Amino acid sequence: MSQRRSLGKKKVRKMNALFKTKYIPGILEAIAYDSQGNECSRSYLKSANETTQLNVRVDRPVLQANGKDLAFLTIEITDDQDTVKMLEGRSISVTVEGAGILQGFGSARPFTEESFIGSEHSTYYGRTLAAIRAGSEAGSIQVNVSAVGCKTQGMTILVATPTEMQM
Repeated sequence: MSQRRSLGKKKVRKMNALFKTKYIPGILEAIAYDSQGNECSRSYLKSANETTQLNVRVDRPVLQANGKDLAFLTIEITDDQDTVKMLEGRSISVTVEGAGILQGFGSARPFTEESFIGSEHSTYYGRTLAAIRAGSEAGSIQVNVSAVGCKTQGMTILVATPTEMQM
């Protein structure tokens, strides 16, 4: 059910305009206007639904077999509409097999005692990031990501020679 209603307009003071409202699931949208009243920015927050799953995306599905190339996996706790569940603090596990290694794994949490070189890390605002480094031999890297209460997500990253990458 849509409950569109305006909280009104306020003048910006010290780069801030403060509105108070009660939480209602759905979308909270903020629209900024310039001094002439023209819309200049729009931002929104969307509440997540009850379902919980792992969402894993890789920035590069193919790496060069040079022992240096990196792929980054963005790992998020989301609902079934891919809305990040920012209040979810879960321990995520990453396993890597094949032609590469887990180079680093962590979150943006400013204060943590968790290791960035281990295979487990807690989410921060529903997110973690893993760095996968290619080995020196061509092949494939199998990555599995798991969290309690979520279906394990697997993906394959290819590791190719420079010649294969030019094809």
